[in-house]
Amino acid sequence: MTKKKIILLLLILNIVFSAGMTFAYWASEILGGSQDGTGTIDIGDWGTPIFTTSEFYDFVNRTTSVSTEKYYLANDLDFSSYTWVPILATRIFRGTLNGNGKTISNLTINYNSSSIAYSGIFPRIDGATITDLTLDNVQIVSYVSTTTRVAGLIAGDAYNSKTNTLSYLTINNSGVQGRSNNGVGGLIGFITGTNTTVIMNNIKATQLKAFNVNTSAGGMVGNVAGSARLQMYDIDFQGEAYSYNGTSNVGGLIGYALSNSYITIERALVEASFQNTQVTAAPYTNLYSARYLGGIFGRHATSSARSSLTDIFYTGNLFPSTDTRRLDVGTISGLDSTQSTLTRAFYARVGFRAAGGVLSYTVTGWTGQMSTVVPPNNSTVPTTWWDTYYSNLDPLVWAQTSSGTRPYLIR
Repeated sequence: MTKKKIILLLLILNIVFSAGMTFAYWASEILGGSQDGTGTIDIGDWGTPIFTTSEFYDFVNRTTSVSTEKYYLANDLDFSSYTWVPILATRIFRGTLNGNGKTISNLTINYNSSSIAYSGIFPRIDGATITDLTLDNVQIVSYVSTTTRVAGLIAGDAYNSKTNTLSYLTINNSGVQGRSNNGVGGLIGFITGTNTTVIMNNIKATQLKAFNVNTSAGGMVGNVAGSARLQMYDIDFQGEAYSYNGTSNVGGLIGYALSNSYITIERALVEASFQNTQVTAAPYTNLYSARYLGGIFGRHATSSARSSLTDIFYTGNLFPSTDTRRLDVGTISGLDSTQSTLTRAFYARVGFRAAGGVLSYTVTGWTGQMSTVVPPNNSTVPTTWWDTYYSNLDPLVWAQTSSGTRPYLIR
């Protein structure tokens, strides 16, 4: 080998070695946050990393957002010592946020300004994708003013005829408080606009509470406007929903489905009570919603059958606040102009209010739509029946404990 060839070979080896070290250092900076080369990174277009609470706030508060932008969480974000200044409704998220399996925790957002009408981590979304994220002890508080306040944990409002996707989310011990006839929802307050679509896929919520001073509150969505579309798949909800208004429209998943909305729900287990235990300020303390309480919808007002529900189960407490309205309930919805199309929809151990405020499991004469009771009777928690129901659920997505309790969404 000639001297020139040896020198060339050494140069090539040096370039390869240096490039490898540079990539390792870059990867460690991106996901490991260190300079010792111990970080890891998956190959792919992850977009812009978010490392700190301040960076996350700045990301949400940007004046411009476009559909092609991509962000991801590089760390868990604990907001215990962070003061979140409410963000204007002009901050609209249109891109992708990949939670990367991380958790946002101990975040409280107090919307105490009368100039802010949409309340949520993102005030409004327009074609956004939010995925693979856990929210733990996140509180949206936006009911203190007489100003209309649409509120949701993720967003107050989804609008403008785009498709928004919320997928693989885990929600723990979180709540939303708002004041608007346009709705307050556990995740989204209001879906509005012709063909605006929200897809919710693989959502597990535990102790999620939605409170509305006005009409329409839902465990997941407060209000679905006419010509808007909501698709829900693999939903495991446990929580409370409450409306202080005399015409409540409160649902385990959706508060109010307006005429001409399109709704599809497949594989949902809902355990919901329609009372308020999250607001301690008078006169809202520990009250039950008034009327139109439904296991899935509070009120289903569509003029034609545009909601389709498959593999649905509801359990909980349809206990309205007054005797004169004790029948404005249903395990599917509290009020229907046209019935939802049901395939394998069931309920068990649902408490109703009988005359005199007595808890009953055998009330009849309800005005809403009912699903099929699980035998032998409504007051019995199902055991072996779950085996039959479980057969319709994907075992890669759902599981069941050996004690025979209800299936749960795998995390």
